[in-house]
Amino acid sequence: MARVAALQFATGTDVDSNLATCLRMIDEARHFEPDLMVLPEFRNDISWYDEAEHAWRVSLEREGPLMGLIGQWA
Repeated sequence: MARVAALQFATGTDVDSNLATCLRMIDEARHFEPDLMVLPEFRNDISWYDEAEHAWRVSLEREGPLMGLIGQWA
């Protein structure tokens, strides 16, 4: 049987604060030794976009530094 940790938290427009919250939640979930951690789809920014340019500005590269840090932390 797999143990899953669903990490849910509110995000805002401050990407650094969102990352800090994400890493803290991963750290807390790690104590339960999950096989899988599931993060919110909008972990880096708010869940709506003012315009297409805003969506591109806050998007993350799959192999970029933010995703890499989250992967290493988990």
